[in-house]
Amino acid sequence: MLLAFRSLPCKDGFVSQTRSSCPRSTAHSCAQGRRHWRCSAVASESAAPELEGSRSNVRESRSNIVPKPSGSPSARSDREGHKALTQILKKKLPVIRKALLSSAGKARSPGGLDTVLESYNEQPEHDRIPLHGGLPHPSAFPFAQLTVKLTSGCILTIDDPDLGLPSLQEWTQKHVREQHSPPGYFQVLISNGSNHAIEMVTDLLLERGDSLLCESFTYFYLVDSVLPIKGYNAIAMPLDGQGICPRELRQVLQKKALTGEVPKVLYTVPTGHNPTGTVTPLSRKQEIYSICQEYNIIIIEDDAYYYLQYPDLQGEVPGLGALVPSYLSIDTDSRVVRLDTWSKVLAPGLRLGWVTAHPDMVDLMALALHASLNGPPGLSQALMIAVTQQWGLTGFQEHCSKMQRVYQNRASIMHHAAIREVQGLAEWQQPQAGMFIWLKLLAGIQDADDIAAELVEANVMVLPGKLAHCQGAEAAYPCPYIRLSFANASEAQIEEGMRRLGEVLRKCQQSLLPQADSA
Repeated sequence: MLLAFRSLPCKDGFVSQTRSSCPRSTAHSCAQGRRHWRCSAVASESAAPELEGSRSNVRESRSNIVPKPSGSPSARSDREGHKALTQILKKKLPVIRKALLSSAGKARSPGGLDTVLESYNEQPEHDRIPLHGGLPHPSAFPFAQLTVKLTSGCILTIDDPDLGLPSLQEWTQKHVREQHSPPGYFQVLISNGSNHAIEMVTDLLLERGDSLLCESFTYFYLVDSVLPIKGYNAIAMPLDGQGICPRELRQVLQKKALTGEVPKVLYTVPTGHNPTGTVTPLSRKQEIYSICQEYNIIIIEDDAYYYLQYPDLQGEVPGLGALVPSYLSIDTDSRVVRLDTWSKVLAPGLRLGWVTAHPDMVDLMALALHASLNGPPGLSQALMIAVTQQWGLTGFQEHCSKMQRVYQNRASIMHHAAIREVQGLAEWQQPQAGMFIWLKLLAGIQDADDIAAELVEANVMVLPGKLAHCQGAEAAYPCPYIRLSFANASEAQIEEGMRRLGEVLRKCQQSLLPQADSA
């Protein structure tokens, strides 16, 4: 029987963990060879004071956090208390209402096997005989052990096939609660990374032809693989040095409201924005969140670079304690769907991340995840939890601080090389997070394509900004922006690349001077 870690409110404002049977998870595991882990929580006692009476009953049934057999009287009391609380939450708390869902979202429901397995939920687990599932027997597998060596020199050995599956969910839940302190009810789902999560959540909310609010320049995956394939219409939100401009957002929504075509979803990358590198401060987020409340808009907060913040190019890095607060941290009415990824923190090849959202949305995403990929890769989960268990939360803090210092140094190298090589030929903002500098070309250059051949000849690779425009690269408009990454090139390559870019821009400027004089 599969065990799912769930959380319920406690008197001190945190949550107590207990292991309880999870029929849906069991169906996924037994039927498809996959374990699905999720966990819900209440961030603070003040989040829903009207639930206080029912919470005392739940506390009594959850007073002992030691796992109980699923068929015991106390376990049944657990389920009844949780079921009662769930019904209250559905009546009292803001939810992802069905009217906001797409036809695909409305159609998502547990499969027939889930229903069959739920009928066994009251039966004792120790006496259960599983003749229903088509899972291979563990003795048939050739793998016995996995050994991994960390850069610190520590060697991790993984020899438990179940290691990491419930523990990673529990670790992530605790981290989200401590890092973001969400003011409302939330649930965490381990995902296959942000790209797949973007596709899942938009598929659950949007129909072909629906509009999606996003930054005018946005994440390439959205531009290349979501908007054109799914047939969504991007509404470009102007950007300044702090991200989306609230005034322009409100103006767009006011016009859309006149025709009854207010978009349901805002997609944003608020930290170390890809491609512009901007960081949206808390005050700006509060303005945007208030507007989204007014127009009932769901916010997809894609925060892949959240942990790579370094407000200054010199001095101390923020670690985990002084990061810019997230949209999730101010989400009082559960309209934020937050996407996190391990790709920028540990390794992109793990294909692991997590989604934090209202439980209704997470339930739907869990069904979608099961239907498309059968869940996150178990080996990656085992490796991930082995590392986090070795580190603990303190070790993760130290790792994040180390990463921040690495990117702070690399950002400083590129920024100062740009001052030396292209000042007066381009404009940019000093990076504060992430991996990129967004360069606006001057020197009479109207479009980055005008110097594409020269850049190829100089053998310096940059990304034309037009490729990141939410309207698509083929739109007929000049785009004098390029994105520069300091993430992967060596320090010497960053210096040399900026020198070559400066040469290209100076030659271009000189070639344009006669045209300007003749004009």
